[in-house]
Amino acid sequence: MDVTSHMVNFGDLKIPVHRHSHISDEILSSVLESKKFKEWVSNIEYSSLNLVSLSILNVFMFGKNVGFVDLVLDCSLKTGKKNVKIPGFVFLRGGAVAMLMILNKEFLIVTKQFRVPAGKFLLEAPAGMLDESGDFTGVAAKEIEEECGIKINTKDLVDLGYINSSPGGSDEKIHLFSIDITMKEEELKTVLDKIHGSEHEGEQIELKLINFTKKDILQTNDSKLISAAFAYETLNKISIKF
Repeated sequence: MDVTSHMVNFGDLKIPVHRHSHISDEILSSVLESKKFKEWVSNIEYSSLNLVSLSILNVFMFGKNVGFVDLVLDCSLKTGKKNVKIPGFVFLRGGAVAMLMILNKEFLIVTKQFRVPAGKFLLEAPAGMLDESGDFTGVAAKEIEEECGIKINTKDLVDLGYINSSPGGSDEKIHLFSIDITMKEEELKTVLDKIHGSEHEGEQIELKLINFTKKDILQTNDSKLISAAFAYETLNKISIKF
């Protein structure tokens, strides 16, 4: 059963926010105060969207932090003649970062880990979700150290812009960075031989090398890596060899 819990400011409007009964007052408060929820609310174009109400279906917490939130909006699109009802499902997960890690000018460092939604191991650009600080470069550096065992200076990160990864269902915006890394063979072997990732988050991440070529990048089918490579080409006015 849904419970009407709060009237929340959405732009200049106050909108009723409902929640399912299994969501506690504490968790509801955490969602409403979380950076990802507040940023999502602030990014809505209220001149185009007529929002009637919002329901929180489920919340997945990462310890004390809000991880994922399932929302359903009762909403319609404002048109010249009438409002048109549109789908309102939102998988709220907030911002993320992803890195194009170029090794010794000829390879890319990628991660290999089992992704349950995909049901298999995937090769991907090192990536991670933003925390409440919203510090893109700081999170990028943290993820590189956590997922790859490599410490970097945030000043060496090059901003490549961002992508909306799946706007038909999720709010996720992935900020892309590139970094050039030089490593000797012995140092490289050390990081390749280890299992990386956050133990308390259940991460089991291996590092792999692929050639810095379009063919190898496309074969990963990783949208983050492909987008970052395209942005890198455009920014540097070069052509990555096929």
